[in-house]
Amino acid sequence: MTQDLSTPGRRIGWRDARVPPLRGAIIEHGDMLITDSAALFSTLQSLVESWCDRRCLKALRAVLRGYPLSSPFTDGWGELLIALQDVRAFARDELTDGERASVDDCLRAVERMLRRA
Repeated sequence: MTQDLSTPGRRIGWRDARVPPLRGAIIEHGDMLITDSAALFSTLQSLVESWCDRRCLKALRAVLRGYPLSSPFTDGWGELLIALQDVRAFARDELTDGERASVDDCLRAVERMLRRA
């Protein structure tokens, strides 16, 4: 829960957020923009390369379960979603603040892909 600054005392939750569809929309978080699957995979590739360089084994073990996609259908996207959730849950201490934000952005993009399918 976060505090809604426009209305004093009102809290907003995840259900209050307006979620645009991925097609033609821009997912924005901080300075990160994920506009389509190409941007998603580019972001994931850079995360994996960074984790390899720093030997972040927990993050790599979790993400390689679903990346690269084993199937272009919803089961492959579902595996990627679970893999990213595992990175966020189990490898949080290995990630930088920017990487945490990127993982959250990727999670939102994959969730939109699954809703669209």
